[in-house]
Order: sequence, then C-alpha cells, then structure tokens
Amino acid sequence: MTESRFLDPEDEAFNEIERRSVAKKDAVKAQLHMKEELTKLLTDSYDQGIKDGLETVLQLIKELRPAIKPLDSMGKGITTQEWFDILAGAIKEKNG
Repeated sequence: MTESRFLDPEDEAFNEIERRSVAKKDAVKAQLHMKEELTKLLTDSYDQGIKDGLETVLQLIKELRPAIKPLDSMGKGITTQEWFDILAGAIKEKNG
C-alpha cells in the first residue's frame, strides 16, 4: 500500500476497480464451486436413494420367493398382477 502514495487519483481508482473486479470474480467462482458441490451432493443422494430402493425391492422379492414356490406346486398360482400388488404392499409396509 505504500506505493499508493505515489499514484495519482486516477491510478488509484483503476486499482480499486481492479481489486473489486477480482473480488467479484472470486465470489462468483466460490458460488459456482458451491453450486457444483451441492449438485453433486444432491445427485449422489438421489442415486443412493434409487440404489437403496432397488435393494429394498430385491430383498423383498428374495423374502417373498419362498412363498411363491409352494403355491405354484399346489396349483393355486397367483397372477403376476397379484404378485405386484403383494410386492407393492410389502414395500409400502417397509417404508412406513
């Protein structure tokens, strides 16, 4: 800042404009970085939610599989739509 004593008012004004410009660019970069981080966090959370949902469905199918076999062998098969209804009910029950 000692050099500012040797600058004329016009040079000081230009320096101030440059400092403000740099500060604004830094603020914009910080905001963009924050936006990118939030976007990544949301995307990761969404992806994890889908993964968790698929794992829940897979687990429920595994749990329901033993119930399917005896009914098929006894000739009292359940239609595909009925199994989807059972699966949907189990998912709803698990998710509260």
